[in-house]
Amino acid sequence: MIITRVNDGAYLFVNEAAMLLTGFSRQDWEGKSAATNDLGLWADDNDRQRLLEALRTQGKVTAMEFPYRRHDGAIRIGQVAARFITYQGDLCLLTISRDITEQNQIEKELQESRDRLRRLTEEQSQLLELYSEKITSIADEGELVSLLRDQVLARLRVRQSALLRLTPENTLNVVYKQELESSQIHPGAPLAHSFYRRYVSPDPATRSDDHYPHGWVRVSLPLLLKGKPVGVWLLGRREPDDHYLPAEIAILQALAHQAAIVLINFDITEQLKDLYRSDIDRTEKFHQRLAQDLHDDVLSHLAQMKALFLEGHSRAEIDQAYQEAVNRIRSIINTMRPLMLHYGLKAALKELIDELEQMNDRAVAIRLDVADIGARYPQEVELHLFRIIQQAGRNTLQHAKASYLSIKGALGASNIDILVEDDGIGFESGSPLRIDELAAQRRFGLVSMLERAALIGAHLQILAAPGQGTRMHITWQAAVP
Repeated sequence: MIITRVNDGAYLFVNEAAMLLTGFSRQDWEGKSAATNDLGLWADDNDRQRLLEALRTQGKVTAMEFPYRRHDGAIRIGQVAARFITYQGDLCLLTISRDITEQNQIEKELQESRDRLRRLTEEQSQLLELYSEKITSIADEGELVSLLRDQVLARLRVRQSALLRLTPENTLNVVYKQELESSQIHPGAPLAHSFYRRYVSPDPATRSDDHYPHGWVRVSLPLLLKGKPVGVWLLGRREPDDHYLPAEIAILQALAHQAAIVLINFDITEQLKDLYRSDIDRTEKFHQRLAQDLHDDVLSHLAQMKALFLEGHSRAEIDQAYQEAVNRIRSIINTMRPLMLHYGLKAALKELIDELEQMNDRAVAIRLDVADIGARYPQEVELHLFRIIQQAGRNTLQHAKASYLSIKGALGASNIDILVEDDGIGFESGSPLRIDELAAQRRFGLVSMLERAALIGAHLQILAAPGQGTRMHITWQAAVP
């Protein structure tokens, strides 16, 4: 985040994220102006003026793209959200940026790959379209495996194959293997050539088993991105004669190229999840610290205030004011970090019912029926599940116009199953719920619930329809050691 004065471009505030993004230190920004581009941050000196003109016309900017220059001279692409604010009495420009260079490059390469696929012959296009249409919706390695092995290779009658992924430690992981024993895959030096060039076995009429590297491999297709190895796709037996035509190999190599892009996209997605998880963890730790400070410090001051004012007011008045303040502060503490989570999820849910009852101005019947054997779960699991259930209960009281709210389920030894339901007005949920669509509709409560569930590997299902109430079902299963 960067704040600059509009009239002279002076940098008034730059946060740590902006310094990390650009590579400039805090001292570099001091006394500099965006209007004169002293830092050389704007790759094009006219881009700041374009941004200001867009703001004056539109009122705000949510996603403009600009090239920018880092401290080391590298030109990157940034996506900028901006608006005018008043800061320190001056009209200022607030900008928030993120680097989308790699994202744009991957999207460009993906588009180029699609373009290459569309240029292939009409006879080959059916298989290519099958892949291209579905690749944009692939969310994990399981779906990629299903597409490559169960659809593409099944159509080509390939019965033996393996997809291997190169790790950052330069070792191989098996993404999948088909009709192969683990001993038939040797993820070491013998496969090194497969990463850099395509191998096709000799014609079936002239070859012998001695021709096959690694015994079973008939075709090896490198997965490359910008010339760097990502993995290798190994193909073996196929019906009826193990022969692969040149046209088929060209199709499969194009698919291997797209598979490489998809695998890199998975890595980027996981990195973004890690960043988001880290941000939530930092926020929760801050809440916990603030709650502790309020509990240990503010309440002791209130006790002192009570003693100081006893002589000037009646005891009943002082006691009442004091108790109201204590109740309020404890409520704030609970919103920051539910203290009852120290005693388990069931204890925290009981306290949540008390909180919801205090919010309940429509006489909604609230019921908690959760079986509990006293099991404890990872701290982040308990916290995120509590927040999801809390959000669901608040949604009912604030929006649903319901007559009852039920929270029921079971807290097992290694699994959790909770159902939150009401008989309110419901809403058009669609199936499945998409985070991007909910965010566009400003349903941030539902977005938060889905994101928290994803962070801990829980399955969250929300079923709703106009006039038929809402059911939120969440399940979590501990990972098998």
